[in-house]
Amino acid sequence: MKESDFEFVGKTVKEIWFKEMEERNIFLKDEKIIAAIRGTIESGRIPFGGDRSTYSNISLGSSTATHVRDGLIGLTNKRVIFYMPKILNRYEFESYTLDQISSVQFTKGLVKGRIQITAFNDYKTIKWVDNEEGKTITTMIQKAVHDLKFEKDETHHIKSEKSDEDDALKALKLRYAKGEISNKKYEEMKKNLE
Repeated sequence: MKESDFEFVGKTVKEIWFKEMEERNIFLKDEKIIAAIRGTIESGRIPFGGDRSTYSNISLGSSTATHVRDGLIGLTNKRVIFYMPKILNRYEFESYTLDQISSVQFTKGLVKGRIQITAFNDYKTIKWVDNEEGKTITTMIQKAVHDLKFEKDETHHIKSEKSDEDDALKALKLRYAKGEISNKKYEEMKKNLE
């Protein structure tokens, strides 16, 4: 995978990271990386009953934050990945599928910004990202999540319409079987349903 394969790559992303991820078989079958930027990734869990203010102000010294590491945030056609290389050829890797993501927010800073991604009761905060790069990838993630949800809603709507048509046809057949309508009327009404 080369940078030219992506729609957007941040200025400080190391190309070696993509090679490492391919070698480690991080990508799923038919998965294509769309965008990637570099930042400092902080992971944690949202306390039960916690609201947005509870976890958005978690400090690095807080016991709720699990770890902080420099790494890569990438958007693929299936998920958002967090790749954090370590020393001695080790690494950490986490991901959220697009349908798991409940919110994505970007906060612009004076020098650097931060991205907050929430999925169920987990969150990732990507700090020290370039303001323009952060805004771009946040918008791309939001669009990917929206498009997936729209696609699912559209599929559900089509299935629902098909189900309604099937129900109407079943009801018509039942009326015909009971002798409530004639064969001619049945054929006429059936034609209207199709």
